[in-house]
Amino acid sequence: MLQERLPTSFRLLLDTSLALPVGQSLKPLTRAALHRIVKDVFSGAADSLRSRGDDHAQRADHLE
Repeated sequence: MLQERLPTSFRLLLDTSLALPVGQSLKPLTRAALHRIVKDVFSGAADSLRSRGDDHAQRADHLE
């Protein structure tokens, strides 16, 4: 098996979740939690664009 021939450091990376825990929790994020975080970040960016004026409204709509 390919994984057995890889150096230990690479094997550890393969076993690591792509969504690591946030804060004091040791559990990896669920897909839904990660989706919510990304959605909130894009929503905040869209709000920031809208606060710059009507010229940026179309770009803000595209983010959401």
